[in-house]
Amino acid sequence: MKQSIFVIAALLAATVANAQTYTIVSRSNDTIKLQSNKIGDALKSVVPGKSSDIENNYRLIEKTCNGKKSLLFVEFTQVLDKIFVTYETDLIHAGDWSVSAVSFNDVYASLKRENAILLKGEMLGMKIEVYQRPEVFKDIINIDGIEFPSPIKVSVVESKIAEEVQNKKNEKSAELLKLSLRETDIEQTKGKANECYIAYLLKTGTFDKTADRTLMNDLCNQDDVAELGKKYNEAQLNYLAKDYDTRLKKYSK
Repeated sequence: MKQSIFVIAALLAATVANAQTYTIVSRSNDTIKLQSNKIGDALKSVVPGKSSDIENNYRLIEKTCNGKKSLLFVEFTQVLDKIFVTYETDLIHAGDWSVSAVSFNDVYASLKRENAILLKGEMLGMKIEVYQRPEVFKDIINIDGIEFPSPIKVSVVESKIAEEVQNKKNEKSAELLKLSLRETDIEQTKGKANECYIAYLLKTGTFDKTADRTLMNDLCNQDDVAELGKKYNEAQLNYLAKDYDTRLKKYSK
């Protein structure tokens, strides 16, 4: 019992140690002054300054990851492919910045729908709200108190996502039809990719009979391998085995 408690405590400690957290250090620019280079979208300078010297479109955020701290300078650019840009320093190497652009799609992926017009989420420790409005108006984005018109309608993004999902379904259906497979075959072989792979090797004559079979016996049910080999042809088995454990490659000659 004591050992179990120790293991659980160790796992919790490891989870906490590996947690990635973000803490907003400055919202008013009284801690830092960022002067944006409009030509290169690069960080121009980081010097002491007053909030009145610059528009309040920046955030200073402390990031902790695996026990190591870094700082993120966030600039809100408010365009489709760059809703905001982050400049990260590890606080050790002077002048060494990691630059990342956060697009509207990235922001949308962090959101959950609250109701018909409101979506909420969080990024980098900043609360995000997106309000949908009638088609003749732009939607509104609010990130940590900074509010601005969205460069794209949420309905447009959702329509594109729905279209992509449907296209993938159509592609999958076409592939299954070509292989003479049905959705029931996919369901019945779920979790049996390893068995399908070994059955495929046996079916194609590419199974290495000289290899030690300990791993195969640990990862595969031999009865299922035999049954699958009888039920499906080479192409079907190859498709059904696409998520197999790659350690089984040792049995391919």
